[in-house]
Amino acid sequence: MLMQDNKSFVRFENIQKTYDGETLVIKNLNLDIAKGEFVTLLGPSGSGKSTSLMLLAGFEQPTAGTVYLDGNPLNSVPPYERNIGIVFQNYALFPHMTVLENIAFPLTVRKMGKAEAMERAQKALDMVRLGAFGDRRPTQLSGGQQQRIAVARSLVFDPALVLMDEPLGALDRKLREEMQIEIKHIHENLGVTIVFVTHDQDEALTMSDKVAVFNDGIIQQYDTPATLYEKPSNTFVASFLGETNMLKGSINKQAEGKAEVKLACGSTILSTAVDPHDNGDPTTLCIRPERIQLKEDHGDEDNGLHTTVVETIYHGAFAKVVLALNSGEQLKALVRAGNINADLTPGHKILATFASEDARALA
Repeated sequence: MLMQDNKSFVRFENIQKTYDGETLVIKNLNLDIAKGEFVTLLGPSGSGKSTSLMLLAGFEQPTAGTVYLDGNPLNSVPPYERNIGIVFQNYALFPHMTVLENIAFPLTVRKMGKAEAMERAQKALDMVRLGAFGDRRPTQLSGGQQQRIAVARSLVFDPALVLMDEPLGALDRKLREEMQIEIKHIHENLGVTIVFVTHDQDEALTMSDKVAVFNDGIIQQYDTPATLYEKPSNTFVASFLGETNMLKGSINKQAEGKAEVKLACGSTILSTAVDPHDNGDPTTLCIRPERIQLKEDHGDEDNGLHTTVVETIYHGAFAKVVLALNSGEQLKALVRAGNINADLTPGHKILATFASEDARALA
């Protein structure tokens, strides 16, 4: 049994969940969220992230373990008594009500007087910058405006916690990016605790104080966006968060946090050791494309890989260069536009180099 952390506002303690009595959707979840944090549960479909949110909301019950809010166990507390605001992907607005009535609905359910409820609803509407839209119906609003209304409704009763389940999934890319910033600013201004579920890595990195990366019912890593991206703890996190190169190799030796790796292409690379290895153990070397420098191949160099240009794909501000190693593996490098100091013609020989701290030897 884990000790209760006084700093923990939301706590999942030894949580397991199965729907059929055999397969565990959540295998052993232990997660602490501090008051005022914006935490994203990130992972592919079926990884357990949405189920975790439903357990917190009270729409599902854990098979084992306990969910806490502000130190109080929630397992026996019904959803309507948890003081939690929820924003769904489909907005769940009432089409027969005005915008203002939709926002005031959680207050009227709590038996608040109509005048006070409408006053608070108007303040919430102003907060999401739609103050003049109170008399409209949801069907008269755009998708982004409807999402703002759903956010305002989730906040109007001053909940202890707000849950957001893929709330931006139905929006187009431009509007989605605008709403990411909008929700982030609301969080910063109000200081409310938010637990956000998404499968979109960019969304998680953009919005969150911390991210819990789920896979197969287990949290693979829980940390700040920068740490997850720069220092992934395993190959799943490295590949799921952003683009990364993964090269197969084996450990020559390991000491003082560094690992010397013999790659399949024959090169020996010095890297950061993430896990304990014995000499000869297989490993995967992970390097982000933007950490690779390209230069003309004039011979061997420390942490240099001899490659051949396959193709160069221009993206305006940068170019993605696809390189081939003699092992048949490919390496991708990102080069800023105007900062290309080598011939990137297909078939040309290029030396790809990187710092040892930018390469991670993972189990």
